[in-house]
Amino acid sequence: MRIILLLSFFTLFSYANMGEILYQGNCHTCHGYDKANSAPSAKAIQQRYKEVFEEKEAFIDFMREWIKLPKEESALMPDEIRKHGLMPILGYDDFTLNEVGNYLFETEF
Repeated sequence: MRIILLLSFFTLFSYANMGEILYQGNCHTCHGYDKANSAPSAKAIQQRYKEVFEEKEAFIDFMREWIKLPKEESALMPDEIRKHGLMPILGYDDFTLNEVGNYLFETEF
């Protein structure tokens, strides 16, 4: 029985994108894919960040550091902050933020 459960677990992760799983579990409630919920949509974030950061590494680095310590003065989407408020500090680790950043950069919403 344990072997079946273990194989199921590995199968799930072999087909699923870790960034997508982390996004759905940590971000999607506020940041819908193409519709703003209580924060800008993933599509809007991706579009704005790619305007500023064409390189994937720069995109992920800025996003990771901004989410770790959100500041209005360094925000790329100040209109969204006025509309929804500043994102709270959530305490995510670098691995999670890097995976989510990669997912946001690579995904076509």
